[in-house]
Amino acid sequence: MYIISANIYRQVLSMDNRPIRLKLLRGLLGDEVFSALSRCGEDGENSLADLLFLFYNRKKFPEAGLDVCKYTEKLILCDDNALSRALAAGRDCDDIIRRAFFSDIRAINGMLSAVKGEWVVFSGGLFGGGSEDGIYSFLKKYHAENGYGIFTQSYAFARSGGTLLPLSCGGANAPSLEGLKDYAAEKQAIDDNVCAFIKGLPCPDMLLYGERGTGKSSTVHAIARSHFKDGLRLIELPGHDGGELAAVRRSVADSPLKFLILFDDISIDSADGDLSRLRYSLEGTADIAANTLIAATSNRRHIVNEKFSDREDAVHADDIMDEQLSLSDRFGLKVFFPATGKAEYLSIVRQLADDEKLGIAEAELAALAEKWAILNGGRSPRAARRLIDRLAACKALGIRPQF
Repeated sequence: MYIISANIYRQVLSMDNRPIRLKLLRGLLGDEVFSALSRCGEDGENSLADLLFLFYNRKKFPEAGLDVCKYTEKLILCDDNALSRALAAGRDCDDIIRRAFFSDIRAINGMLSAVKGEWVVFSGGLFGGGSEDGIYSFLKKYHAENGYGIFTQSYAFARSGGTLLPLSCGGANAPSLEGLKDYAAEKQAIDDNVCAFIKGLPCPDMLLYGERGTGKSSTVHAIARSHFKDGLRLIELPGHDGGELAAVRRSVADSPLKFLILFDDISIDSADGDLSRLRYSLEGTADIAANTLIAATSNRRHIVNEKFSDREDAVHADDIMDEQLSLSDRFGLKVFFPATGKAEYLSIVRQLADDEKLGIAEAELAALAEKWAILNGGRSPRAARRLIDRLAACKALGIRPQF
């Protein structure tokens, strides 16, 4: 059991025994640490011990340290509420919403100050204890640049169990346009279409097709990441699961943000229901959200196997072929990523090596690159990236690369 100082114990006993009552920021009560904070007056020593256990051992917001104000600020910035949504849309919120928000801020400040002491840090109030106008100006800028709710946490999300969750690729190692070498025309065509989408201009759904490892999905990720502060987020769905598209569109239809929905590696070779569901979802139905754009990747332009032998067991081969080709036709913009030749492959390897400052001579690097391609299925931007990662690791460990 934790040893509780007499000073903190008296402060806890003096707290109102009821959990904090919030008008706008009730989503904070779903966080176990904040919920424990709100219950600190219920059972004196035991409730404070529970709080300290959660606070010291939590995984969320480690950058906040032991400062309850900074921790709670992070929760507020990630909360989905009427004020954060309005500011994310570039609008001022209604006065009644603003007053409810700052009423909650005052209540939370009082709660946090009651548990300050030798076990946790209270840094003088939320958002530095600034004025309401100062805090509002900060929030207005923050939400305009970072969105609201869960969408402040990453540029990319996946759907699991009916809920959107941030993808781990949203950190410092996420794909960047600078890290994707060559294919300049292909990247420009996709980015131009995404920019039109963000600005509310006409823009077709996109199909990116070509050899494996040429950077199709990485390009979509990198472009989405580059437009984070423009209010764009990426939602990644499995390439075979067209049935999820309608649900995703409904879930974000009232959001002020824009969403690029990525179907990665579409390849449907049979007459199962996934084909019909995906084709139907891509058609111009009335429930399509204006804030969503589709991007799909495939190893084939027409999404289907184009040799009759691949479909020789089909009972209605012609009907299936028509259905599959009609799916491809739903994409108004098709961007081809060609296979990487030897010269292009070595160019990509050299550019990546220069970025990592590996300091390997041209001839030696070319020999390593060719050997790596032979052992790893051919030349491609993906193979080049993996080679450079391996060489960078070997350099950091001070060992000679062996493969």
